[in-house]
Amino acid sequence: MVPFKKIAIEIMDEVTAKKRHISGEPYVALIGSTSTPLCFIEVIPNKGMIGVGFLDQQQREYLTYQFQKKDRQSNILKYGHT
Repeated sequence: MVPFKKIAIEIMDEVTAKKRHISGEPYVALIGSTSTPLCFIEVIPNKGMIGVGFLDQQQREYLTYQFQKKDRQSNILKYGHT
């Protein structure tokens, strides 16, 4: 059995990510390196959600924060964590 290797796919530069953000498309940003990120930020504009996942040395998610827009017109976020 071959172990599953977590890798970044569709790596994009900051300009491309900004275009996706402005156009309302979902995207994920890795914080740290692409091979061993410290955490990731997942942006899902159509649901008004932002998720932040923190990764351990084995790239397992050990802490998650989820933010959601309070309402469509507001830029205020509410959050919960797991």
